[in-house]
Amino acid sequence: MDKPAEKISFNDPHVQRRTATINGKTYAYLYAEPVHKYSRTIFLIHGFPDLSMGWRYQIPFLLKRGLRVVCPDCMGYGQSDSPSGSMVPFALKSQCEDFYLLAKQLGCEDIILGGHDWGSVLASRFALYFPDFITHLITFVVPYFPPSPKYVAVNDLVKLQPSFGYMLQFGSEDGVIESHTQNKEGIRHFLNALYGGLTQDGKKAITATSGIDFECLPQLSAGKLLDEEEMNYYVNEFSRTGLRGPCNTYRVFYQNFVDDLPLLTENPKEAVINCPTLFIRAMDDFAITSNMVENMRAYVPHLTVEEVRSSHWIMVQRSQKVNDILGFWLQKQGIF
Repeated sequence: MDKPAEKISFNDPHVQRRTATINGKTYAYLYAEPVHKYSRTIFLIHGFPDLSMGWRYQIPFLLKRGLRVVCPDCMGYGQSDSPSGSMVPFALKSQCEDFYLLAKQLGCEDIILGGHDWGSVLASRFALYFPDFITHLITFVVPYFPPSPKYVAVNDLVKLQPSFGYMLQFGSEDGVIESHTQNKEGIRHFLNALYGGLTQDGKKAITATSGIDFECLPQLSAGKLLDEEEMNYYVNEFSRTGLRGPCNTYRVFYQNFVDDLPLLTENPKEAVINCPTLFIRAMDDFAITSNMVENMRAYVPHLTVEEVRSSHWIMVQRSQKVNDILGFWLQKQGIF
């Protein structure tokens, strides 16, 4: 990794830990204001299996440039609720509506929006559902996939794109991930596998096509993307409600499809994102292909693409590079 950027601590005096009740659900979020008066607010949405603290290297950078920063824990994560029963609260539209109301509660007339991994998917949908509310969009790693007029089940998606094979394990109906993460030790092994832990011969315990090899997890070296304090924090946060909520992200494909249909008329190109958009690609991410990135250009006319040699966890592994890109692009947009 490069020399890392400045990051917030878990008890940083500049960052408040807040909660909000929205549509009967409680969301936890990080809230930070710059020292001087601000005029713009940026929301940052994490992915799987991450937390609001996943943006710890970007928060100080954005605060110093005069932006108010809000980083929610998504439904099922951290200190946010993880409802049982209905899957609807975990769907993209439901969370977009909740985050819109959170922003309105905070007095926002519009926001800049960023997302990583599933947070990128959510952020892109947010820009479709509330196009007048999102002035600028920033997505990391996962490009924009427009709504489809035809439902594609995960099994069929994997046949078309084998690099999404891990989704079958993550969203399995019998709860493969949950069965291996029943206690803190299991959660620690799981997180370590995804955050850079390696076998003795230097290989990862996860593949794009098959998911995680749980048998080798106890023998993995400690990953370098979370230090000991950070790993303990993540383990404790995920221990609150377990991995069922986060894994539900992979079980709401049909609900997302149904929610997306009103975005389309007879022409799928109705689902165009018109705001200025920055996409930062992690070149070493195993699931995303160049074709996926190129395909988004037809639906995002004001698109800037930046490529960074990094794994999936680009905001941590290449934090300074990412912040440099953010700063240049936001300045070019006249944000600061």
